[in-house]
Amino acid sequence: MSQSWVMETFSPSDTHQLLPRASQTGSHRQQGSSLSSLLSTLIPIIIVASIAFLVFLVFQKRFDRVYGPRTYLSVLDDDERSPKQSAGFLGWMKEYTQIADEYVLAHSSLDNYLFLRLFKILMIVCFVGCLITWPVLFPVNATGGGGQSGLDIISFSNVENPIRYYAHALIAWIFLGFVMFVISRESLYFAYLRQAYFLSPYVTSQISAKTVLFVDVPEDYRTEEHLRRSFRDVHYVWLVNDPEDLEDLIQERDQAANKLEGAEIQMITQYVKTRNKKGKKGVPEENRPQNGNAGGVYVDPKDRPTHRTKPLIGKKVDTIEWSREELQRLIPEVAQKQSEQRRKKGKMTSAAFIEFNSVRAAQAAFQQVAHQTPFDLTPTEIGMKPDMVIWKNLGKSWWMVKAMSALCTAFVTFLCIFWTIPVAFIGVLTNVNYLTDQLPFLSFINNIPSVILGLVTGLLPTLLLSVLMTLVPIICAMLAKLFEPTQGAVQLKTQSWYFAFQVIQVFLITTFSSGAASVATQVFSNPTSAPTLLAKNLPKASNFYIVLCALWLDDGGDAAAEYCSVLDDVGAGPHIG
Repeated sequence: MSQSWVMETFSPSDTHQLLPRASQTGSHRQQGSSLSSLLSTLIPIIIVASIAFLVFLVFQKRFDRVYGPRTYLSVLDDDERSPKQSAGFLGWMKEYTQIADEYVLAHSSLDNYLFLRLFKILMIVCFVGCLITWPVLFPVNATGGGGQSGLDIISFSNVENPIRYYAHALIAWIFLGFVMFVISRESLYFAYLRQAYFLSPYVTSQISAKTVLFVDVPEDYRTEEHLRRSFRDVHYVWLVNDPEDLEDLIQERDQAANKLEGAEIQMITQYVKTRNKKGKKGVPEENRPQNGNAGGVYVDPKDRPTHRTKPLIGKKVDTIEWSREELQRLIPEVAQKQSEQRRKKGKMTSAAFIEFNSVRAAQAAFQQVAHQTPFDLTPTEIGMKPDMVIWKNLGKSWWMVKAMSALCTAFVTFLCIFWTIPVAFIGVLTNVNYLTDQLPFLSFINNIPSVILGLVTGLLPTLLLSVLMTLVPIICAMLAKLFEPTQGAVQLKTQSWYFAFQVIQVFLITTFSSGAASVATQVFSNPTSAPTLLAKNLPKASNFYIVLCALWLDDGGDAAAEYCSVLDDVGAGPHIG
């Protein structure tokens, strides 16, 4: 009787209700590791950030040359110096909180002022966004009945009733409206600020503020008389000669000088350490013959710095002697080339710098159409410093610049497509615990402790993505330097490429690959449910960006501490006693 009852109540159609119990551990793993990954990532980040902050507090009092050079340098006038820090371990916070942003504008530059204002606006937008979204969306999501756990319980994916999505839509409209209001307000503020800044006495007294760079100057216009007739209120005209190899020679000269300086400092430091060590041991200093090339002291030849003229395969030479020989060869050659440039000898390029008598005239010339032929006599940039100009690119014609820009953009596009492979792998890694059922060789993940799993799905992907994305602006800047005329234009082109790269790789690819990994096993068994499953699981990828932002903040704190500069400062000043 009992046996027949069991046979009647148990049917093959009910097996799906019992299967989950067979792999209870795997099911538990597939509930998500959002909370464990966040905690496992934030804890080491907070520890590292705290250590970095403590090191900064100690260093900033001892190394004024790194953290406060503008407070004591004699080359600055009194009105140009920054206020000194108050006494105490946290004395710097008083000046930091009391100095107005306008002080930075008056003592530094417009770019630095806008950089600080950008962070202030971002903080305001984030704070207001939290005030708008958290009180409404957290309760709506937490009580959504979606069966999520951990941090996923307050995400969009925990909402079961579609009616609740109206709350998300309404909050999105309000927050987007606030963001658009802030952008419009800041755009108007920037327009008025820029106009007032360029008309201030401090800026109008600078030659660079009244100088405009023109490229693709036609041959019949490459005379000072013709350019003066083309523009009004011209003060001075510089026609640019082809520098040929002058820029490379100057770079070689500077590298040789820096190498000589570094080698001599290294040799002196080594000598002082050796002498001080012998003095502590009570060993009397030997009467050795002096070497004039070593600054009046004898240094064992094996202790003198050496290097190879070429990496790995180059000849090994004495760095000091080699650098001095290079300087003896390069300094006269550079001086001769510069003299020829000043005498206007050599090939004329299609670029010209025109200084105007006023900023108003320079701005008017920068915005006007100066020639009837398209792309001829094109104003490229205003207000640049000489060291910001890439001289070898000034002679490139407009069609060459356009072609190189198109080729470099195509290469960046290809790079963006290729970058999808490692970035997608990083996105899958954030939810790798969801793939254990479909990929048996990953079953060992079910036995990993929660803390280790949190590090693998939280900290490791963010570190890999940060390293991967660090290479992108370097590559983009190298490409932009091939055709852009100034460093400012290089940075602008790099940012435009990098922005598209960030949107596609850091946002789209990572989000979709992370969401797809969390439902991969279900999509394989029922492909038609992919859109619904992705829509429900994509919000889980938001935890990855919380960790990524925390890691970026920690990196920014480490960069602000200027540890490399402190080490250079320590190494540059040996104590001779």
